[in-house]
Amino acid sequence: MEKKKDTIITLKVNTQKIHGDRISKYVKLSDNRTDDPKPEPKDPADFVSLVNRNMKVFWFGAPEVMETGDSVQITGILRKTSKGNAEILENKYSDPEKDGVYVAKVKDKDIEGDEAYSIIFKINNDAKREYTLDPKLRMDIIN
Repeated sequence: MEKKKDTIITLKVNTQKIHGDRISKYVKLSDNRTDDPKPEPKDPADFVSLVNRNMKVFWFGAPEVMETGDSVQITGILRKTSKGNAEILENKYSDPEKDGVYVAKVKDKDIEGDEAYSIIFKINNDAKREYTLDPKLRMDIIN
């Protein structure tokens, strides 16, 4: 039987090249929910992470090249309000013990469909270098 677990979503950002509206070209999304590497979608809107009810989701940001000395901070997680968008998360907050990490609790009920949401992040805590990605979450329903 498959066990429920927290989902960890990581943004690897090419902090030296990211700019303007070509954000998706310089960000790689990954998560801990599969043994096989997911094919990297061309568009973050096609990236879907699985979550389990009553567990947590963590978002971390990191520079693609650590030697740059840059940092990536997740500053917000916002649900899209479009019609038919599932509502899977509750209690979203910035982790008070880990700078730039965001956390959310998954609701304690099975929810069908995808939740489209936005990840808002900054490079080096610079408001002029704030960007947004729009991936999705899907509940992995375990009986």
